[in-house]
Amino acid sequence: MKERHIIVQAYLYLLAFSLLTIGGICLANFYRIDQPTLHVVVLPPDSSLLCLLLGTMLLAIMRAPGNVLKALAVLLIIFCTYSLAHNFIMGGVDVGVSWITGFRRIRSALALTMLVWVLAIFLCQGNMVARRIGQLLGLVIVLIGCFSQFLLLNPDLDGFRLGFKKMSSVANIYIALLGIAVILLGSLSKKPSTSLDRLTLAIGFGGALISSLGCYLLSQKDIDSASKRSDILLSHVQSTVRKDLDSHVQLINRMAERWQSISRIPRIDLLQNEVQGYLRDFPALEGIAVVGPQREPYWLQARKPVVREWLETFLTDPLEADWLQHVIDEGTPHISQLHYYESSQHYDAFIVVPMLLSNQPGWFLVASIDVGHILKTRISNDISSGFIVRVYEGESLLYESEEQTQQPFIVVGERELHLHEGIEWRLVSSLNVSPSLVDLPALALLFGLSLSFCLMISQRLGWLALERSKSLEASLAYQARMQKLHQKIMEFTYDVLCSIDAEGRFQELSPSCYRVLGYKPEEMVGRFYREFLLPEDQEKTEQELSSITPQHPTRFFRNRYRHRQGNIVHILWTTAWSNTEKTFFAVGHDITRLVKSEEFTDAQRRILRMISLREPLNEILSEVCCMVEAQDTQSICSILLADSEETHLIHGAAPSLPESYIKAISGLCIGPKAGSCGTAAFRREAVYVENIEADPLWDDFRESALKSGLKACWSIPLINSEGKILGTFAMYRRQAYKPNEEQLQLLTTAEQLAAIAIERSQSLQRMEESEQRFRSLFTFNPDPVFSLDLEGNFQNINEATLKLTELSRDSIIKAHYSTVVTERDLARVTACFQAASQGMNQHYETHIITPRGEILLDVTNQPIIINNRIAGVFGIAKDITERKAILKQLQQKNLLLSMAGHTAKLGGWALVLPEQYMIWSEEVRNLLEFPPDVIPIWNDILPLHPEPFRSRAEEAMRLCIEQGEHMAYDIEIHTALGRLIHARITAQPVRDDDGKIVRVVGSFQDISDRKRGEQQLQATLSELERSNRELEEFAYVASHDLQEPLRKIQAFSERLTARTAGLDEEASDYLKRMNSAASRMQALVIDLLNYSRVNTRGQVFQRVEFSNVVEEVLDDMEATIEQTGARIECHELPTVMGDPTQLRQVIQNLISNALKFQVIGTAPVVKIYSEQTTGDTWKLCIADNGIGFDEKYLDRIFNPFQRLHSRESYAGTGIGLAIVKKIVERHHAFITAKSSPGEGSTFRITFPRSDREEL
Repeated sequence: MKERHIIVQAYLYLLAFSLLTIGGICLANFYRIDQPTLHVVVLPPDSSLLCLLLGTMLLAIMRAPGNVLKALAVLLIIFCTYSLAHNFIMGGVDVGVSWITGFRRIRSALALTMLVWVLAIFLCQGNMVARRIGQLLGLVIVLIGCFSQFLLLNPDLDGFRLGFKKMSSVANIYIALLGIAVILLGSLSKKPSTSLDRLTLAIGFGGALISSLGCYLLSQKDIDSASKRSDILLSHVQSTVRKDLDSHVQLINRMAERWQSISRIPRIDLLQNEVQGYLRDFPALEGIAVVGPQREPYWLQARKPVVREWLETFLTDPLEADWLQHVIDEGTPHISQLHYYESSQHYDAFIVVPMLLSNQPGWFLVASIDVGHILKTRISNDISSGFIVRVYEGESLLYESEEQTQQPFIVVGERELHLHEGIEWRLVSSLNVSPSLVDLPALALLFGLSLSFCLMISQRLGWLALERSKSLEASLAYQARMQKLHQKIMEFTYDVLCSIDAEGRFQELSPSCYRVLGYKPEEMVGRFYREFLLPEDQEKTEQELSSITPQHPTRFFRNRYRHRQGNIVHILWTTAWSNTEKTFFAVGHDITRLVKSEEFTDAQRRILRMISLREPLNEILSEVCCMVEAQDTQSICSILLADSEETHLIHGAAPSLPESYIKAISGLCIGPKAGSCGTAAFRREAVYVENIEADPLWDDFRESALKSGLKACWSIPLINSEGKILGTFAMYRRQAYKPNEEQLQLLTTAEQLAAIAIERSQSLQRMEESEQRFRSLFTFNPDPVFSLDLEGNFQNINEATLKLTELSRDSIIKAHYSTVVTERDLARVTACFQAASQGMNQHYETHIITPRGEILLDVTNQPIIINNRIAGVFGIAKDITERKAILKQLQQKNLLLSMAGHTAKLGGWALVLPEQYMIWSEEVRNLLEFPPDVIPIWNDILPLHPEPFRSRAEEAMRLCIEQGEHMAYDIEIHTALGRLIHARITAQPVRDDDGKIVRVVGSFQDISDRKRGEQQLQATLSELERSNRELEEFAYVASHDLQEPLRKIQAFSERLTARTAGLDEEASDYLKRMNSAASRMQALVIDLLNYSRVNTRGQVFQRVEFSNVVEEVLDDMEATIEQTGARIECHELPTVMGDPTQLRQVIQNLISNALKFQVIGTAPVVKIYSEQTTGDTWKLCIADNGIGFDEKYLDRIFNPFQRLHSRESYAGTGIGLAIVKKIVERHHAFITAKSSPGEGSTFRITFPRSDREEL
């Protein structure tokens, strides 16, 4: 692991140093050059900055805090994102310059790769999954670098390369190395704890510097060499091209001079012969023409016909006219600007030479020259291998030595070629070297870094080897010393050292096993450890052994073994497993004494905790006995408690003694020969009886002890801090035995714990009794209770004081009583306090100051005496402010109440609590005929109530006082003179601000006269009921007798109707009206008869199924329902106790109304259903879609003969709903309705549930 960390660190440091040095060198070189170009710059400045950032980030990974790394990562992300965005906006890396350095930006592919690298770096610092993803991204980066290197062989994919020029190989190497760095970084599960030493880092930095400097110098040498060869090439091309052009101009000029010498234009045949010779000898000449003064070709000889067209275009071009005139005027040869011809896709220039003919002015020679042929001939002959030459006129490319197919055109050198009168050509050279997968600078860099990496690793690993060699020598010497020490330890140690095979058999044991387990090593070797282990510990021991691995040994594992002598031995094991030897190696430490000590300490701690938690005394004492018995397993313990007179010992605790023996010694008398315990309590010292059978102290109890198998008893008295006997603690043995020092110490410890427990229990009991007495007097007293020191400062107060004064406890405690007493009462209160401080009880009234005002208190002071010395003053107060105010108010209002009471025979009274004395008005006293000098209490009033009124009055007063219930009842009561009167008593409780009932106030009214009036009223009501019955009977008789004359009227009317032929129209109308009136009268009489029969002719109530009643009604009304086209919806209805006939009438009347009171043209819809309520009732609902009514007439519609519409609109007598209401009321129900005009009506009848009805 350490070697891997060294390799990774060396690699990262070396790569960081290399990036920093190459970036720094190239950046310094860039700013050293006056006019940097892409050719002369080894590494563009943006790429140099990128190298510096990458190198710094790698150093931050190894040495700097995380925040520095994050800051550098942000800078790198910003830099790469800017480059991507700028390249995208400008349309490519070759367009525009960087805003940062003013030079070329980094390529987009390189920027994207660096963003992926940053992501991979942070992933490699995460969890396992993130590191694996980071390593995968690192592998992708390596492949990108290799892919970019192979792209050098395919210039068509130049856009995917990572670097410029020949430094692409260096860039690709660095990208691959950065990818490898990610892979190595992801292989580390955590950051290396140690870093490389300074020497190793210095070697790495020196190697990186030399490698980077070598790469730079080799690259710079290639650049300088290419620049020199380019200068030579361009200089030679410049001279040869100018020379060739000059020779063509001179050729045409000599031709013109010959013709000038003869002062005329030669014959055509001569011209033709001469020109053909020129065209044959000079391939660059396209044609020669003689042009006359009119700028028209006089004669033309050309290689191609198209030359004439070019010449004519040239001569007629307005832009060339001025230039031609200038040439003629000047009289010297000139070369024109280049002309591009798309048809042949090449440039031509014209040589114009004026001919100065004496008799023919304005003639000139024009020769067309193929510039491309001249450039191609001269440049191809002179150009060196590995260069491309371009010729520009302005921005127009005239000639390119060959098409560039291997790499982008990067300018190496440039020359200006000056021709005639402002015509300038520009010669540009570029390298055209076939790319290769490797170049010398890249190889030098890679070799130098590899060598430096090997030097760093060898130096660091060599140092580690040296350190390990020294450590190994020290370890061997140490092991030799330890082996001797281990031999001595094995011989003298008390720990058991052993080895156990995989099956659980002992292979080797140290001699100490005899001291610990009682067995010699040879007796245990070859035997299973389970043979010596307690059975209950075998399962957990096997589980522990099965969980042991070389990486996870067990420590501090406890189990128990059986000693050869039978006792239990506790052993603490440390065990490890060896895979090579298939053996457990273990060390066992005997902790038996420690375990017992821990158990003893835990038991004492547990007992003390039980004492502090106030657990029952018998449980604590039993725990003390169990603690001793656990330490001395042959002993049986007992604790006896002394009674309050200290004359007898009673049973306290003995969890292991026989019950018969406990009963025998319980109640033991304390005396000089009362066994071990009674004698120890009598002597107040420990008594050790080694043999009960022979000791005279046990003469009276020997038989009981021996019968229980007890042979020895050691007892020690339990004495409290005041010297009183609390009881005894005893240890019994079943063999005659003398206690040793350890057992005596155990006995003393148990005695101390038991004494502490008993004394604390008794103290707590006394304290609880004292607290209860004090709490009753102080804390729970409803009146204010307080205590003062001898200076008059408050020492303690109860809650009643706080409630009364409305002050906080902090503001009262330690405050002087003068702060609450009014100034006018202060002198009197001070005198009373001083008297109480001298031991005299005091009783007085005083006013105190509270936030709500002054309060009048009735105060009693008593001295507090502690140890026969007055330590303070105790006070009890009672708030009498309200009592005084009540008395005053009663006195002021007594006269008014007396006058009103005398008139209404009404008086007022008050019961003051808790004294329960009565305050009466004069009228009450007079009504009860008590003498003026008597002030009775409540218990004096109760005997005046005859039974059962006495019990009622007593219970009502109790509920009013205890629960705050109001009183209001009528009673019979005797006056003091024995006269019996009827009275109305009302009362209500009065509470203070805290809600406590402090008095009961009420009224007493003599209602004897009202009772006599009520009796008279009852007689009148009985007479009225009798009269109503007679009236109902009269109505029935009258209705029945009225039907006979009506029937006769109807009969005679029908006979007259049959003879209406002789009557006129008016007589017939009168007859119809009479018949209609008789019918209405008969219907009214029938309804009136039914109304009167509701209560008089009703049937006995029985259980009625309402659903059956509705079905019967619908059967009876079937014809009406079909006639009106109505739809009746009936749901399941409950059972009710009632009169079936009357209930049918209710349903029939309500359905009839629903069918009758309808909007014309609307089919009636009637819904019959029930509604359940939460109480003991249910509702019958009958809803329709009729005309409805305004609910302000709700009370009116249930009265007899009340109509809301005329007879012409709707027929009827107006008594139907009155009958319904009367029937409903007879059934202990009530009816109501809900309606709106035009929206129908819903009638609801609330019935009691059938199971509560009575027949």
